[in-house]
Amino acid sequence: MTDLLPQLLNVVSGAIALLVAIPIGVFCLECFVAVLPRWGRAIKSSVPRGRAVVLIPAHNEEDGIVSTLDSVRSALADGDELVVIADNCTDRTKELVESAGVQVWERFNSAQRGKGFALNFGIERLRASPPDVVIALDADCRVSPNTIDLLSRRVTETQRPVQAQNLCQAGSSAGGDPSLASLGHRFCCLVRPTGAARLGMPCSLMGTGMAFPWPLIERLPFDGDHLAEDKLLGIEMTLDGHPPSFCPQAQVQSAIPEKQSAFMSQRRRWEHGHLRLALTQIPRLLKNAARRGCLRSLWMALDISVPPLALLVLAWMAAFVFSATGWFLGASILPILALMIEGALLGLAVVVGWFRFCRQDLPLSVFAGIPGYIFRKLPLYASFFLGKGQRAWIRTPRETSQKSVMPS
Repeated sequence: MTDLLPQLLNVVSGAIALLVAIPIGVFCLECFVAVLPRWGRAIKSSVPRGRAVVLIPAHNEEDGIVSTLDSVRSALADGDELVVIADNCTDRTKELVESAGVQVWERFNSAQRGKGFALNFGIERLRASPPDVVIALDADCRVSPNTIDLLSRRVTETQRPVQAQNLCQAGSSAGGDPSLASLGHRFCCLVRPTGAARLGMPCSLMGTGMAFPWPLIERLPFDGDHLAEDKLLGIEMTLDGHPPSFCPQAQVQSAIPEKQSAFMSQRRRWEHGHLRLALTQIPRLLKNAARRGCLRSLWMALDISVPPLALLVLAWMAAFVFSATGWFLGASILPILALMIEGALLGLAVVVGWFRFCRQDLPLSVFAGIPGYIFRKLPLYASFFLGKGQRAWIRTPRETSQKSVMPS
């Protein structure tokens, strides 16, 4: 019996170390490839594009919708259209949009609330006169002047969904530390997708700055009931043979909520949605990869297996503590050594990713706050694994003071 416990701990510790190594390995591979000198392939400026329609779902966005419209309208070309979907609005969103001279479609359905339902409503309305390209933007974002054109050309060229670079500008009190909020977001929405693109692999859709060819989006609409309806749509399109591609030259920027409560509400929705998506969709993607020999399905499964950075670090710490306890009780030291290598690679990937993509905006001192930031998110993850994860869509409150400046 005394020999059985160390053997059992060896098996369990080894399995945990291997399990943690998969998302850490994918994360590190994406980060290390992303820092290579080349910045993606150039957009073919000679490729003609068709008519694009930009859909902006808006629920009670009177405080910032006009600024968003000004930004998007300046990026439109002749023949493009801009449509705001006023979704279950009880404020002056519709009136402000109309005053700005932008087309607005009203939708009222209290039983079906959320961006996915609103976008599906807009897609249905477009069937009467379908465009060549549909672009979805959030109501609180800003776009660079060439974003609409770049996305439309890339979609026309590839006939695949395309995701723009989507960055967030943190407010003064986001999550207790705006720099840490921005750091995690940049790894998720810039560093890792850049690495995947350079490997020729697809990226996840990110909710705003998404562009689709009309024949694809009319056939594969959003799942309005899912908290991560954008990522789920990207998975469905990958399974359909049209994986999303990343276009970092097209830039979209939004503001991270300033209030702590709003920030945590947004993160709860995003991260619980991602975790639920991983649990349900990884088996589908792996099955498709095995049946069809589809490398892109396999990559998408590996990519969504990477949890939010704070949770990835927590998982590594828990695995290390378990293996160290097992070693104290007589188990092998090999799992500890493996986890030490994994942790060192993870730390190095974060440092090189920060140095290449974040150091101009986020100082080196940002790393000092990482431990506290991670532990402040423990209740968010605990609620999910205890079966209290968020299931219904809840709009993130906006603040009138939020500002977003496009990068030069």
